[in-house]
Amino acid sequence: MNWAESAGGPLAVMESKALETWTGYEGDYERACTVEFVGVIRFGQGAQALILGDEPAATAFQPASRTFVQWIYADPGTDVARTLEDAKGALWEAGPRFDVSGPLVLLDAAVPGVDAVIDRPRQDGFGAEAISLDIAPGRYDVESVDFQPDERTCFRLHRFVPVESK
Repeated sequence: MNWAESAGGPLAVMESKALETWTGYEGDYERACTVEFVGVIRFGQGAQALILGDEPAATAFQPASRTFVQWIYADPGTDVARTLEDAKGALWEAGPRFDVSGPLVLLDAAVPGVDAVIDRPRQDGFGAEAISLDIAPGRYDVESVDFQPDERTCFRLHRFVPVESK
């Protein structure tokens, strides 16, 4: 799994075609910080960003389940994919609706889109500043859960559920 990390604030998911209008710390970041858990904000010329707020946790994307995985705490070396197999029975909370029409980017919300370094490790060696991901175009409901399979492990999960499949 490729992981993205922030310098301490929320992460933002947006279409790559809108990346150049994301202002990061120069404006959009302040609004992103108002999102406490998960939410959508508008920016630029009508673009939208899904904000994964509240925790500056390392975050990856599992394409098969269309799920963002935020590492809240776990032992080093935890097999994330294997651990998440048990999340199928979790009680997911309804969240915002998010429209996708093309490839997405997950990035540190403080970074202006024009400056984002995508799919390369950060200079400090931890994760990436931004990662690219593909999800089929469509309208999705975002559902979230804090998945804690034992006292030593907790992942915050945000999954994209196609609206037409409900």
